[in-house]
Amino acid sequence: MENRSLLSGTPLDGIDYGVYTASLMRRAAGAGLLDERALAAMQEGLLGLLRSQIEEITRGESSSVPAETADQLMDDIGYCIDVALKHAPTPQESLALLREHSMDALYRMGTGLLDREERACEGLLSRVRATRTPTVNEGYRILLDVTFPQYLRDWKVRRHPGDFVVLTEYPLAREVSASGIFGVRERLESLALENRFCGRFAPVLDGLLRGWARQNRTSPAEAYVNLFTITLQNLLLARLLGREDAALGAGERAGLEERLRPL
Repeated sequence: MENRSLLSGTPLDGIDYGVYTASLMRRAAGAGLLDERALAAMQEGLLGLLRSQIEEITRGESSSVPAETADQLMDDIGYCIDVALKHAPTPQESLALLREHSMDALYRMGTGLLDREERACEGLLSRVRATRTPTVNEGYRILLDVTFPQYLRDWKVRRHPGDFVVLTEYPLAREVSASGIFGVRERLESLALENRFCGRFAPVLDGLLRGWARQNRTSPAEAYVNLFTITLQNLLLARLLGREDAALGAGERAGLEERLRPL
């Protein structure tokens, strides 16, 4: 077994996290930490995974599939292995995993981590729907009732887990760049916190939304705005006026914003 302490000072900087495994292999090979035999074994392991997945989707009736299908399968295999290796705290520990485990074992580690994320998403989705903010805003409703459930349904029926772009009809207060099932979880976590906050100000939230929509010449249902953000902004402005609630009239808000603008 490789002594991990020998890797603690290896030059593994500059790794491309978008193609983590391939980049790690290249950097390690360039630093003399992976020889040709090890690289060949890893490539053969990847091809073995591809062959087994082709047999799975063709039910053993064929050893070939269209090129685009093979490319997609290889992308998904690489994604799962990337997940396993990125889970290690440092590139040095990722390299130790790569040296000590077969590609099949790394693939199964990655799918296990992804399955764990999916289960967490199921629980978070139940929470955000149970604590949903009462609102006429359609983007918010679609996000909870259509978009997130559809992402999870698509994930469940996908034969081989892979990455995907997460697009939503409703903006969160905090920008989330993560993709795939990890991106779904981060967005659900953010929404769960926003719901907890907005729940304290539910009686005035529709009024705040109507005021924002009127100011931006749209309807409350079609407004592309984060409910937590407008609630927090109004609460802070109200506090500056010595008010205890978040309800702030449009005139009061405009006047206070004008006074604060020079600051």
